Amino acid sequence: MSNNDRLMIAQPLSAPRLRTPSNPTWLPTNQAYTCLVGLSVCLGLVGCGAKPETARGPAEPSTVEATFKASTAADAPTASKRRSPSANAESKRAEPIRSFSADSLAPDPLSVDALTGHETVEQELLGDLAAGGTPGIRPLLGNRPKFSSGKSVEVYFATDRLPTIELLPNPLRIFAPVAVVGLLGAAMFIGFSAARRVQGLWLIGCGLAVCLGMIVLHSSIIRYQQYWRLGHNASTQFSTLRDERTRDYPLHVGTATVSLPKHHAPGRMEAPSLLRLEFSEDPEKHIVLRQLRVEGEVEQWFEKLKAEVNEEETNEGFVFIHGYNVRFEDAVKRTAQLYTDLNISGPAICYSWPSRGQVAFYTADEATVSWSSAHFERLLLDLRQRAECSRINIIAHSMGNRALLEAIERLHLRGAHPEPVKLINSLILAAPDVDVDQFHNRFIAPVQNLARQTTVYFSDSDRALQLSAGLHRAPRLGFAHSKIPNVEGIEAIHIGQQALFALGHSYYGSDVAVIDDMRALLAEGKRAAERPYLTSVASLANAPEYWQLDRALHAQRTVQGTLR
Repeated sequence: MSNNDRLMIAQPLSAPRLRTPSNPTWLPTNQAYTCLVGLSVCLGLVGCGAKPETARGPAEPSTVEATFKASTAADAPTASKRRSPSANAESKRAEPIRSFSADSLAPDPLSVDALTGHETVEQELLGDLAAGGTPGIRPLLGNRPKFSSGKSVEVYFATDRLPTIELLPNPLRIFAPVAVVGLLGAAMFIGFSAARRVQGLWLIGCGLAVCLGMIVLHSSIIRYQQYWRLGHNASTQFSTLRDERTRDYPLHVGTATVSLPKHHAPGRMEAPSLLRLEFSEDPEKHIVLRQLRVEGEVEQWFEKLKAEVNEEETNEGFVFIHGYNVRFEDAVKRTAQLYTDLNISGPAICYSWPSRGQVAFYTADEATVSWSSAHFERLLLDLRQRAECSRINIIAHSMGNRALLEAIERLHLRGAHPEPVKLINSLILAAPDVDVDQFHNRFIAPVQNLARQTTVYFSDSDRALQLSAGLHRAPRLGFAHSKIPNVEGIEAIHIGQQALFALGHSYYGSDVAVIDDMRALLAEGKRAAERPYLTSVASLANAPEYWQLDRALHAQRTVQGTLR
Protein backbone atom coordinates (compact mmCIF):
# COMPACT_ATOMS: atom_id res chain seq x y z
CA MET A 1 0.00 0.00 0.00
CA SER A 2 1.44 3.29 -1.00
CA ASN A 3 1.85 6.31 1.22
CA ASN A 4 -0.96 8.19 -0.57
CA ASP A 5 -3.39 5.35 0.09
CA ARG A 6 -2.46 5.34 3.77
CA LEU A 7 -3.13 9.09 3.99
CA MET A 8 -6.55 8.73 2.35
CA ILE A 9 -7.57 6.00 4.75
CA ALA A 10 -6.40 7.98 7.78
CA GLN A 11 -8.25 11.13 6.70
CA PRO A 12 -11.82 11.22 8.14
CA LEU A 13 -14.70 11.36 5.72
CA SER A 14 -16.90 14.54 5.84
CA ALA A 15 -20.27 15.33 4.32
CA PRO A 16 -20.16 17.46 1.16
CA ARG A 17 -20.78 21.18 1.74
CA LEU A 18 -23.78 22.76 0.02
CA ARG A 19 -23.20 26.21 -1.34
CA THR A 20 -25.98 28.77 -1.54
CA PRO A 21 -25.64 30.96 -4.58
CA SER A 22 -25.20 34.66 -3.83
CA ASN A 23 -27.86 35.54 -6.36
CA PRO A 24 -30.55 32.84 -6.22
CA THR A 25 -32.30 32.13 -9.47
CA TRP A 26 -35.73 32.07 -7.77
CA LEU A 27 -35.45 35.72 -6.74
CA PRO A 28 -36.64 38.37 -9.22
CA THR A 29 -34.09 40.53 -10.94
CA ASN A 30 -33.73 44.28 -10.56
CA GLN A 31 -36.00 44.75 -13.57
CA ALA A 32 -38.71 42.78 -11.76
CA TYR A 33 -38.30 45.02 -8.71
CA THR A 34 -38.72 48.08 -10.88
CA CYS A 35 -41.82 46.67 -12.58
CA LEU A 36 -43.39 45.79 -9.21
CA VAL A 37 -42.85 49.24 -7.73
CA GLY A 38 -43.99 50.87 -10.98
CA LEU A 39 -47.21 48.85 -10.91
CA SER A 40 -47.81 49.93 -7.33
CA VAL A 41 -47.38 53.60 -8.22
CA CYS A 42 -49.69 53.26 -11.23
CA LEU A 43 -52.42 51.69 -9.14
CA GLY A 44 -51.97 54.45 -6.57
CA LEU A 45 -52.44 57.10 -9.23
CA VAL A 46 -55.55 55.32 -10.47
CA GLY A 47 -56.94 55.16 -6.97
CA CYS A 48 -56.51 58.85 -6.23
CA GLY A 49 -56.90 60.21 -9.73
CA ALA A 50 -59.88 61.08 -11.88
CA LYS A 51 -61.93 58.47 -13.68
CA PRO A 52 -63.91 58.91 -16.87
CA GLU A 53 -67.17 60.66 -16.07
CA THR A 54 -70.50 60.16 -17.73
CA ALA A 55 -71.49 63.43 -19.31
CA ARG A 56 -74.87 64.99 -19.39
CA GLY A 57 -76.90 65.13 -22.54
CA PRO A 58 -76.30 67.70 -25.26
CA ALA A 59 -79.10 69.97 -24.14
CA GLU A 60 -80.39 71.41 -20.91
CA PRO A 61 -83.98 71.07 -19.72
CA SER A 62 -86.22 73.96 -20.64
CA THR A 63 -88.23 73.82 -17.42
CA VAL A 64 -87.63 72.81 -13.84
CA GLU A 65 -90.01 70.74 -11.72
CA ALA A 66 -92.55 72.70 -9.75
CA THR A 67 -91.33 71.29 -6.44
CA PHE A 68 -87.80 72.49 -7.12
CA LYS A 69 -89.09 75.95 -8.05
CA ALA A 70 -91.06 76.07 -4.83
CA SER A 71 -88.05 75.07 -2.73
CA THR A 72 -85.71 77.55 -4.43
CA ALA A 73 -88.30 80.30 -4.17
CA ALA A 74 -88.57 79.63 -0.47
CA ASP A 75 -84.79 79.78 -0.13
CA ALA A 76 -84.50 83.17 -1.86
CA PRO A 77 -83.69 86.07 0.48
CA THR A 78 -86.74 88.08 1.48
CA ALA A 79 -85.08 90.97 3.22
CA SER A 80 -84.76 93.98 0.93
CA LYS A 81 -83.91 96.53 3.56
CA ARG A 82 -80.38 97.89 3.32
CA ARG A 83 -78.07 97.29 6.26
CA SER A 84 -74.59 98.40 7.13
CA PRO A 85 -71.76 96.16 5.91
CA SER A 86 -70.57 95.37 9.42
CA ALA A 87 -74.04 94.41 10.64
CA ASN A 88 -74.74 92.21 7.67
CA ALA A 89 -71.33 90.53 7.85
CA GLU A 90 -71.79 89.86 11.57
CA SER A 91 -75.21 88.31 10.98
CA LYS A 92 -73.74 86.02 8.31
CA ARG A 93 -70.92 84.92 10.63
CA ALA A 94 -73.34 84.21 13.45
CA GLU A 95 -75.66 82.08 11.33
CA PRO A 96 -75.95 78.75 13.18
CA ILE A 97 -75.81 75.40 11.47
CA ARG A 98 -78.85 73.37 12.34
CA SER A 99 -78.76 69.78 13.55
CA PHE A 100 -78.37 67.04 10.97
CA SER A 101 -81.60 65.06 11.09
CA ALA A 102 -82.16 61.50 9.98
CA ASP A 103 -84.74 62.65 7.44
CA SER A 104 -82.20 64.81 5.69
CA LEU A 105 -79.84 61.86 5.41
CA ALA A 106 -82.49 59.68 3.82
CA PRO A 107 -82.27 59.86 0.05
CA ASP A 108 -85.20 61.20 -1.89
CA PRO A 109 -86.71 58.42 -4.03
CA LEU A 110 -87.01 60.87 -6.89
CA SER A 111 -83.37 61.92 -6.79
CA VAL A 112 -80.93 59.14 -5.86
CA ASP A 113 -80.87 55.46 -4.95
CA ALA A 114 -80.64 54.50 -1.28
CA LEU A 115 -77.20 52.93 -1.59
CA THR A 116 -75.37 54.02 -4.72
CA GLY A 117 -77.33 56.88 -6.23
CA HIS A 118 -77.07 55.33 -9.73
CA GLU A 119 -80.22 53.29 -10.35
CA THR A 120 -82.84 56.01 -10.04
CA VAL A 121 -80.70 58.42 -12.05
CA GLU A 122 -80.46 55.90 -14.87
CA GLN A 123 -84.22 55.27 -14.70
CA GLU A 124 -84.84 59.00 -14.92
CA LEU A 125 -82.55 59.38 -17.92
CA LEU A 126 -84.21 56.40 -19.64
CA GLY A 127 -87.57 57.98 -18.95
CA ASP A 128 -86.43 61.23 -20.52
CA LEU A 129 -85.17 59.41 -23.59
CA ALA A 130 -88.36 57.36 -23.87
CA ALA A 131 -90.38 60.56 -23.78
CA GLY A 132 -88.40 61.87 -26.73
CA GLY A 133 -86.37 64.38 -24.73
CA THR A 134 -82.76 64.63 -23.67
CA PRO A 135 -81.34 63.99 -20.21
CA GLY A 136 -80.62 67.16 -18.33
CA ILE A 137 -79.54 68.45 -14.96
CA ARG A 138 -81.64 66.87 -12.26
CA PRO A 139 -83.05 69.36 -9.72
CA LEU A 140 -82.78 68.68 -6.03
CA LEU A 141 -86.03 67.71 -4.35
CA GLY A 142 -86.77 67.69 -0.68
CA ASN A 143 -85.60 69.77 2.27
CA ARG A 144 -82.15 71.10 2.96
CA PRO A 145 -79.96 69.18 5.39
CA LYS A 146 -79.89 70.36 8.96
CA PHE A 147 -76.57 70.96 10.66
CA SER A 148 -75.55 70.57 14.26
CA SER A 149 -73.24 73.44 15.15
CA GLY A 150 -70.66 75.84 13.79
CA LYS A 151 -71.11 78.32 10.94
CA SER A 152 -72.64 78.02 7.53
CA VAL A 153 -71.59 79.88 4.38
CA GLU A 154 -73.62 79.97 1.20
CA VAL A 155 -71.33 80.15 -1.81
CA TYR A 156 -72.57 81.15 -5.25
CA PHE A 157 -70.69 79.24 -7.91
CA ALA A 158 -70.28 79.58 -11.65
CA THR A 159 -68.41 76.93 -13.61
CA ASP A 160 -67.84 75.74 -17.16
CA ARG A 161 -67.02 72.20 -16.05
CA LEU A 162 -68.86 69.29 -17.61
CA PRO A 163 -71.71 68.01 -15.40
CA THR A 164 -71.83 64.31 -14.64
CA ILE A 165 -74.63 62.04 -13.47
CA GLU A 166 -72.18 59.75 -11.64
CA LEU A 167 -72.38 61.20 -8.16
CA LEU A 168 -70.57 58.19 -6.67
CA PRO A 169 -67.11 57.18 -7.87
CA ASN A 170 -66.12 53.79 -9.17
CA PRO A 171 -65.20 51.23 -6.46
CA LEU A 172 -61.71 51.21 -7.94
CA ARG A 173 -61.12 54.40 -5.94
CA ILE A 174 -61.28 52.26 -2.80
CA PHE A 175 -59.82 48.94 -3.89
CA ALA A 176 -56.89 50.25 -5.95
CA PRO A 177 -55.10 51.70 -2.88
CA VAL A 178 -55.69 48.42 -1.04
CA ALA A 179 -54.08 46.60 -3.95
CA VAL A 180 -51.20 49.08 -3.73
CA VAL A 181 -50.64 48.22 -0.08
CA GLY A 182 -50.73 44.50 -0.92
CA LEU A 183 -48.18 44.85 -3.70
CA LEU A 184 -45.97 46.93 -1.48
CA GLY A 185 -46.17 44.23 1.15
CA ALA A 186 -45.00 41.74 -1.45
CA ALA A 187 -42.19 44.10 -2.39
CA MET A 188 -41.17 44.26 1.27
CA PHE A 189 -41.07 40.47 1.46
CA ILE A 190 -38.84 40.35 -1.60
CA GLY A 191 -36.67 43.03 -0.06
CA PHE A 192 -36.17 40.89 3.05
CA SER A 193 -35.29 37.94 0.87
CA ALA A 194 -32.75 39.86 -1.20
CA ALA A 195 -29.04 39.94 -0.58
CA ARG A 196 -27.91 41.64 2.61
CA ARG A 197 -26.04 44.34 0.77
CA VAL A 198 -29.31 45.93 -0.46
CA GLN A 199 -31.57 44.85 2.36
CA GLY A 200 -31.31 48.16 4.20
CA LEU A 201 -32.15 50.20 1.12
CA TRP A 202 -35.09 47.98 0.35
CA LEU A 203 -36.42 48.33 3.88
CA ILE A 204 -36.26 52.13 3.64
CA GLY A 205 -37.82 52.18 0.18
CA CYS A 206 -40.59 49.77 1.09
CA GLY A 207 -41.35 51.72 4.25
CA LEU A 208 -41.73 54.94 2.27
CA ALA A 209 -43.86 53.11 -0.29
CA VAL A 210 -46.15 51.74 2.40
CA CYS A 211 -46.56 55.27 3.82
CA LEU A 212 -47.46 56.51 0.34
CA GLY A 213 -50.00 53.73 -0.04
CA MET A 214 -51.61 54.64 3.29
CA ILE A 215 -51.84 58.29 2.26
CA VAL A 216 -53.48 57.31 -1.03
CA LEU A 217 -55.90 54.99 0.77
CA HIS A 218 -56.81 57.71 3.28
CA SER A 219 -57.41 60.26 0.51
CA SER A 220 -59.59 57.84 -1.46
CA ILE A 221 -61.72 56.98 1.56
CA ILE A 222 -62.34 60.67 2.33
CA ARG A 223 -63.17 61.45 -1.31
CA TYR A 224 -65.60 58.53 -1.51
CA GLN A 225 -67.42 59.82 1.56
CA GLN A 226 -67.60 63.29 0.04
CA TYR A 227 -69.18 61.91 -3.13
CA TRP A 228 -71.57 59.81 -1.07
CA ARG A 229 -72.72 62.88 0.87
CA LEU A 230 -73.24 64.90 -2.30
CA GLY A 231 -75.06 61.94 -3.78
CA HIS A 232 -77.77 62.54 -1.20
CA ASN A 233 -77.66 66.34 -1.05
CA ALA A 234 -76.78 67.47 -4.56
CA SER A 235 -78.67 67.85 -7.79
CA THR A 236 -75.57 67.13 -9.88
CA GLN A 237 -71.80 66.97 -9.74
CA PHE A 238 -69.07 68.53 -11.87
CA SER A 239 -66.21 66.64 -13.45
CA THR A 240 -62.69 67.73 -14.31
CA LEU A 241 -63.53 68.06 -18.00
CA ARG A 242 -64.67 71.22 -19.76
CA ASP A 243 -68.18 71.65 -21.12
CA GLU A 244 -67.77 72.53 -24.78
CA ARG A 245 -71.42 72.22 -25.74
CA THR A 246 -73.17 75.18 -27.33
CA ARG A 247 -75.60 76.72 -24.86
CA ASP A 248 -77.34 80.04 -24.36
CA TYR A 249 -75.25 80.73 -21.27
CA PRO A 250 -71.73 79.25 -21.10
CA LEU A 251 -71.70 78.69 -17.34
CA HIS A 252 -73.51 76.40 -14.92
CA VAL A 253 -74.59 78.38 -11.87
CA GLY A 254 -75.92 77.48 -8.46
CA THR A 255 -75.29 77.66 -4.74
CA ALA A 256 -73.37 75.47 -2.32
CA THR A 257 -73.69 75.19 1.45
CA VAL A 258 -70.38 74.84 3.28
CA SER A 259 -70.15 74.25 7.01
CA LEU A 260 -67.18 75.46 9.05
CA PRO A 261 -66.30 74.07 12.48
CA LYS A 262 -67.30 76.06 15.50
CA HIS A 263 -63.68 76.68 16.46
CA HIS A 264 -62.39 77.40 12.97
CA ALA A 265 -58.92 78.98 13.00
CA PRO A 266 -58.07 81.62 10.37
CA GLY A 267 -55.75 80.33 7.70
CA ARG A 268 -56.69 76.69 8.15
CA MET A 269 -58.59 74.36 5.82
CA GLU A 270 -59.65 71.89 8.48
CA ALA A 271 -59.70 68.41 6.92
CA PRO A 272 -59.33 64.81 8.15
CA SER A 273 -55.71 63.93 8.97
CA LEU A 274 -54.10 60.53 8.74
CA LEU A 275 -51.73 61.47 11.57
CA ARG A 276 -54.74 61.96 13.85
CA LEU A 277 -56.30 58.71 12.53
CA GLU A 278 -59.31 60.59 11.12
CA PHE A 279 -61.01 58.64 8.32
CA SER A 280 -64.21 60.66 7.94
CA GLU A 281 -65.26 64.30 7.75
CA ASP A 282 -66.70 65.65 10.98
CA PRO A 283 -68.62 68.96 10.79
CA GLU A 284 -67.51 69.67 14.35
CA LYS A 285 -63.84 69.62 13.28
CA HIS A 286 -63.62 70.02 9.50
CA ILE A 287 -64.80 72.23 6.65
CA VAL A 288 -67.48 70.22 4.87
CA LEU A 289 -69.33 70.77 1.61
CA ARG A 290 -72.81 69.80 2.74
CA GLN A 291 -75.07 70.60 -0.18
CA LEU A 292 -74.90 71.55 -3.86
CA ARG A 293 -77.80 73.08 -5.78
CA VAL A 294 -77.66 73.79 -9.51
CA GLU A 295 -79.94 76.59 -10.66
CA GLY A 296 -82.01 75.62 -13.68
CA GLU A 297 -82.75 79.23 -14.62
CA VAL A 298 -79.75 81.55 -14.89
CA GLU A 299 -81.90 84.65 -14.48
CA GLN A 300 -83.24 83.34 -11.18
CA TRP A 301 -79.65 82.88 -9.94
CA PHE A 302 -78.76 86.47 -10.79
CA GLU A 303 -81.95 87.74 -9.15
CA LYS A 304 -81.04 85.96 -5.92
CA LEU A 305 -77.51 87.30 -6.17
CA LYS A 306 -78.82 90.80 -6.84
CA ALA A 307 -81.04 90.66 -3.74
CA GLU A 308 -78.06 89.80 -1.55
CA VAL A 309 -75.86 92.46 -3.16
CA ASN A 310 -78.51 95.11 -2.53
CA GLU A 311 -78.57 94.23 1.17
CA GLU A 312 -75.24 96.04 1.47
CA GLU A 313 -74.88 99.78 1.29
CA THR A 314 -71.69 99.35 -0.72
CA ASN A 315 -73.25 96.94 -3.27
CA GLU A 316 -70.13 94.79 -3.32
CA GLY A 317 -69.33 91.14 -3.90
CA PHE A 318 -66.34 88.83 -3.45
CA VAL A 319 -65.08 86.58 -6.28
CA PHE A 320 -62.44 83.86 -5.93
CA ILE A 321 -60.65 82.13 -8.84
CA HIS A 322 -58.62 79.04 -7.98
CA GLY A 323 -55.38 77.89 -9.57
CA TYR A 324 -53.94 74.72 -11.07
CA ASN A 325 -54.62 71.23 -9.69
CA VAL A 326 -57.87 72.12 -7.91
CA ARG A 327 -61.14 70.20 -7.98
CA PHE A 328 -64.56 71.81 -7.88
CA GLU A 329 -65.33 70.79 -4.30
CA ASP A 330 -62.01 72.12 -3.01
CA ALA A 331 -62.52 75.44 -4.82
CA VAL A 332 -65.92 75.94 -3.17
CA LYS A 333 -64.57 75.12 0.29
CA ARG A 334 -61.60 77.47 -0.18
CA THR A 335 -64.01 80.26 -1.14
CA ALA A 336 -65.99 79.74 2.05
CA GLN A 337 -62.81 79.73 4.15
CA LEU A 338 -61.49 82.96 2.60
CA TYR A 339 -64.87 84.66 2.88
CA THR A 340 -65.00 83.84 6.59
CA ASP A 341 -61.39 84.69 7.41
CA LEU A 342 -61.40 87.99 5.51
CA ASN A 343 -64.66 89.05 7.19
CA ILE A 344 -65.84 90.93 4.11
CA SER A 345 -69.38 91.86 3.14
CA GLY A 346 -71.43 90.93 0.14
CA PRO A 347 -72.02 87.49 -1.39
CA ALA A 348 -69.22 84.96 -1.87
CA ILE A 349 -68.83 83.86 -5.50
CA CYS A 350 -66.60 81.01 -6.69
CA TYR A 351 -65.58 80.80 -10.33
CA SER A 352 -64.29 77.27 -10.96
CA TRP A 353 -62.65 76.65 -14.31
CA PRO A 354 -62.15 73.02 -15.38
CA SER A 355 -58.81 72.17 -13.80
CA ARG A 356 -58.03 68.47 -14.09
CA GLY A 357 -57.18 68.31 -10.39
CA GLN A 358 -54.00 66.26 -10.85
CA VAL A 359 -50.34 67.21 -10.73
CA ALA A 360 -49.54 65.45 -13.99
CA PHE A 361 -51.96 67.61 -16.04
CA TYR A 362 -50.17 70.96 -15.82
CA THR A 363 -50.09 71.53 -19.58
CA ALA A 364 -53.75 70.51 -19.91
CA ASP A 365 -54.68 73.10 -17.29
CA GLU A 366 -52.68 75.73 -19.17
CA ALA A 367 -54.75 75.14 -22.30
CA THR A 368 -58.03 75.04 -20.38
CA VAL A 369 -57.51 78.24 -18.40
CA SER A 370 -57.10 80.29 -21.58
CA TRP A 371 -60.22 78.65 -23.05
CA SER A 372 -62.12 79.63 -19.91
CA SER A 373 -61.21 83.35 -19.99
CA ALA A 374 -64.07 84.27 -22.34
CA HIS A 375 -66.58 82.74 -19.90
CA PHE A 376 -65.18 84.68 -16.97
CA GLU A 377 -65.40 87.85 -19.06
CA ARG A 378 -69.12 87.17 -19.48
CA LEU A 379 -69.51 86.59 -15.74
CA LEU A 380 -67.80 89.88 -14.87
CA LEU A 381 -70.13 91.87 -17.11
CA ASP A 382 -73.21 90.07 -15.76
CA LEU A 383 -72.17 90.72 -12.16
CA ARG A 384 -72.17 94.43 -12.94
CA GLN A 385 -75.24 94.58 -15.18
CA ARG A 386 -77.57 91.80 -14.01
CA ALA A 387 -76.57 91.52 -10.34
CA GLU A 388 -75.94 95.29 -10.01
CA CYS A 389 -72.68 94.71 -8.16
CA SER A 390 -70.84 98.03 -8.33
CA ARG A 391 -67.83 97.01 -6.20
CA ILE A 392 -66.31 93.68 -7.28
CA ASN A 393 -63.40 92.40 -5.18
CA ILE A 394 -61.43 89.57 -6.78
CA ILE A 395 -58.75 87.19 -5.49
CA ALA A 396 -57.07 85.04 -8.15
CA HIS A 397 -54.46 82.44 -7.32
CA SER A 398 -51.63 80.98 -9.39
CA MET A 399 -52.75 79.89 -12.87
CA GLY A 400 -56.20 81.33 -12.27
CA ASN A 401 -54.66 84.75 -12.81
CA ARG A 402 -54.34 83.93 -16.50
CA ALA A 403 -58.10 83.57 -16.95
CA LEU A 404 -58.62 86.78 -14.99
CA LEU A 405 -56.04 88.87 -16.87
CA GLU A 406 -57.10 87.61 -20.28
CA ALA A 407 -60.74 88.42 -19.46
CA ILE A 408 -59.74 91.93 -18.38
CA GLU A 409 -57.73 92.34 -21.58
CA ARG A 410 -60.74 91.33 -23.68
CA LEU A 411 -62.95 93.82 -21.88
CA HIS A 412 -60.34 96.52 -22.33
CA LEU A 413 -60.00 95.93 -26.07
CA ARG A 414 -63.77 95.97 -26.48
CA GLY A 415 -64.10 99.16 -24.47
CA ALA A 416 -66.66 97.46 -22.22
CA HIS A 417 -65.84 99.25 -18.99
CA PRO A 418 -68.23 101.54 -17.10
CA GLU A 419 -67.28 105.07 -16.24
CA PRO A 420 -66.64 106.80 -13.93
CA VAL A 421 -66.81 103.77 -11.57
CA LYS A 422 -64.32 101.09 -12.57
CA LEU A 423 -65.50 97.54 -13.04
CA ILE A 424 -63.23 96.04 -10.35
CA ASN A 425 -62.76 97.66 -6.96
CA SER A 426 -59.84 95.61 -5.56
CA LEU A 427 -57.86 93.10 -7.58
CA ILE A 428 -55.51 90.71 -5.76
CA LEU A 429 -53.06 88.61 -7.77
CA ALA A 430 -51.82 85.97 -5.31
CA ALA A 431 -48.71 84.02 -6.40
CA PRO A 432 -49.55 84.63 -10.09
CA ASP A 433 -48.22 81.98 -12.45
CA VAL A 434 -48.00 84.54 -15.26
CA ASP A 435 -45.13 85.40 -17.55
CA VAL A 436 -43.58 88.70 -16.40
CA ASP A 437 -42.97 90.00 -19.93
CA GLN A 438 -46.55 89.26 -20.95
CA PHE A 439 -47.78 91.15 -17.91
CA HIS A 440 -45.67 94.12 -18.96
CA ASN A 441 -46.68 94.07 -22.61
CA ARG A 442 -50.31 92.95 -22.49
CA PHE A 443 -51.95 93.37 -19.12
CA ILE A 444 -50.74 96.54 -17.40
CA ALA A 445 -52.90 98.95 -19.39
CA PRO A 446 -56.10 96.82 -19.11
CA VAL A 447 -55.58 96.35 -15.37
CA GLN A 448 -55.06 100.07 -14.80
CA ASN A 449 -58.13 100.84 -16.87
CA LEU A 450 -60.59 98.44 -15.24
CA ALA A 451 -59.31 98.01 -11.65
CA ARG A 452 -59.22 100.77 -9.06
CA GLN A 453 -56.49 99.08 -7.01
CA THR A 454 -54.30 96.07 -7.86
CA THR A 455 -52.08 94.17 -5.42
CA VAL A 456 -49.52 91.52 -6.36
CA TYR A 457 -48.38 89.11 -3.62
CA PHE A 458 -45.09 87.36 -4.37
CA SER A 459 -42.47 85.28 -2.58
CA ASP A 460 -38.84 84.46 -3.29
CA SER A 461 -39.33 81.03 -1.71
CA ASP A 462 -42.30 79.90 -3.81
CA ARG A 463 -41.08 76.47 -4.92
CA ALA A 464 -44.03 75.89 -7.26
CA LEU A 465 -43.35 79.07 -9.24
CA GLN A 466 -39.66 78.25 -9.15
CA LEU A 467 -40.46 75.02 -10.96
CA SER A 468 -42.82 76.80 -13.35
CA ALA A 469 -40.13 79.33 -14.24
CA GLY A 470 -37.77 76.47 -15.02
CA LEU A 471 -40.34 74.70 -17.19
CA HIS A 472 -41.17 77.84 -19.18
CA ARG A 473 -37.63 79.24 -19.16
CA ALA A 474 -39.20 82.57 -18.23
CA PRO A 475 -39.64 84.40 -14.88
CA ARG A 476 -43.05 84.32 -13.22
CA LEU A 477 -44.84 87.36 -11.85
CA GLY A 478 -45.29 85.82 -8.40
CA PHE A 479 -41.62 84.95 -8.03
CA ALA A 480 -39.48 87.66 -9.65
CA HIS A 481 -40.09 90.89 -7.71
CA SER A 482 -37.33 92.71 -9.58
CA LYS A 483 -39.53 92.83 -12.69
CA ILE A 484 -42.85 93.76 -11.12
CA PRO A 485 -43.82 97.13 -12.63
CA ASN A 486 -43.71 100.18 -10.41
CA VAL A 487 -46.73 101.94 -11.85
CA GLU A 488 -49.68 103.85 -10.49
CA GLY A 489 -52.41 101.64 -9.04
CA ILE A 490 -50.30 98.46 -8.74
CA GLU A 491 -48.67 97.56 -5.41
CA ALA A 492 -46.27 94.62 -4.95
CA ILE A 493 -45.96 92.91 -1.56
CA HIS A 494 -43.27 90.41 -0.61
CA ILE A 495 -44.56 88.07 2.07
CA GLY A 496 -41.11 86.98 3.26
CA GLN A 497 -39.43 83.60 3.50
CA GLN A 498 -41.51 80.44 3.82
CA ALA A 499 -40.76 77.31 5.84
CA LEU A 500 -37.82 75.25 4.64
CA PHE A 501 -39.84 72.20 3.58
CA ALA A 502 -43.04 74.04 2.62
CA LEU A 503 -44.17 74.49 -0.97
CA GLY A 504 -44.76 78.18 -0.24
CA HIS A 505 -47.46 78.63 -2.87
CA SER A 506 -50.80 78.72 -1.02
CA TYR A 507 -49.94 81.41 1.51
CA TYR A 508 -52.92 83.53 0.41
CA GLY A 509 -55.24 81.16 2.30
CA SER A 510 -52.97 79.52 4.88
CA ASP A 511 -50.74 82.33 6.20
CA VAL A 512 -52.45 84.37 8.89
CA ALA A 513 -50.21 87.39 8.30
CA VAL A 514 -51.15 87.50 4.62
CA ILE A 515 -54.85 87.01 5.42
CA ASP A 516 -54.78 89.89 7.92
CA ASP A 517 -53.12 92.12 5.34
CA MET A 518 -55.73 91.23 2.71
CA ARG A 519 -58.48 91.88 5.26
CA ALA A 520 -57.15 95.38 5.84
CA LEU A 521 -57.18 95.88 2.08
CA LEU A 522 -60.61 94.44 1.27
CA ALA A 523 -62.66 95.02 4.42
CA GLU A 524 -61.14 98.35 5.48
CA GLY A 525 -60.04 99.72 2.11
CA LYS A 526 -56.51 100.62 3.28
CA ARG A 527 -53.66 101.08 0.84
CA ALA A 528 -50.21 99.59 1.46
CA ALA A 529 -48.87 102.74 3.15
CA GLU A 530 -51.72 102.62 5.69
CA ARG A 531 -51.48 98.97 6.67
CA PRO A 532 -49.55 98.26 9.90
CA TYR A 533 -47.37 95.31 8.89
CA LEU A 534 -45.89 96.63 5.65
CA THR A 535 -42.60 98.48 5.26
CA SER A 536 -41.39 100.08 2.07
CA VAL A 537 -38.26 98.65 0.45
CA ALA A 538 -36.28 101.16 -1.61
CA SER A 539 -35.42 100.25 -5.16
CA LEU A 540 -31.95 98.84 -5.76
CA ALA A 541 -30.15 98.47 -9.10
CA ASN A 542 -33.09 99.80 -11.09
CA ALA A 543 -35.51 97.39 -9.36
CA PRO A 544 -38.95 98.82 -8.57
CA GLU A 545 -40.03 99.68 -5.07
CA TYR A 546 -42.10 97.09 -3.23
CA TRP A 547 -43.52 96.45 0.23
CA GLN A 548 -42.22 93.92 2.74
CA LEU A 549 -44.62 92.09 5.05
CA ASP A 550 -43.17 92.19 8.58
CA ARG A 551 -44.08 88.74 9.79
CA ALA A 552 -42.13 89.08 13.06
CA LEU A 553 -44.12 92.17 14.04
CA HIS A 554 -47.35 90.42 13.13
CA ALA A 555 -46.45 87.38 15.25
CA GLN A 556 -45.46 89.59 18.16
CA ARG A 557 -48.73 91.49 18.16
CA THR A 558 -50.68 88.28 17.74
CA VAL A 559 -49.05 86.80 20.82
CA GLN A 560 -49.70 90.00 22.75
CA GLY A 561 -53.35 89.87 21.81
CA THR A 562 -53.38 93.31 20.19
CA LEU A 563 -54.06 92.17 16.64
CA ARG A 564 -57.84 92.08 16.78
